[in-house]
Amino acid sequence: AFDQEAVEKAIKEAVAIDDRPTVVVVHGSCVLIKGYSPKPPLIVDADACTACGICFRVGCPAILKSKETAPKSGKNKATIDPLLCVGCDICSQVCPFEAIHKA
Repeated sequence: AFDQEAVEKAIKEAVAIDDRPTVVVVHGSCVLIKGYSPKPPLIVDADACTACGICFRVGCPAILKSKETAPKSGKNKATIDPLLCVGCDICSQVCPFEAIHKA
């Protein structure tokens, strides 16, 4: 599985080194390359989603704005299009409310 936290940490460390070139190597298949075997799509628990918007920042085309809104903010909650989701789990890793999980 892809570890978003570890990749972000490695990139930040590499960028902090300004006196020489650096390389970050990630082991695993890129979900954008042909041949990647998709996993089952993830789902959003609408009751747990607070519409914070953090998952939208991932940039995944499968994460969409739901018609349902959060009562406090009036912002749209997230939903996931199962036809576009490849099950990479990145959105689940960034959700601070654990509202995104496997079906």
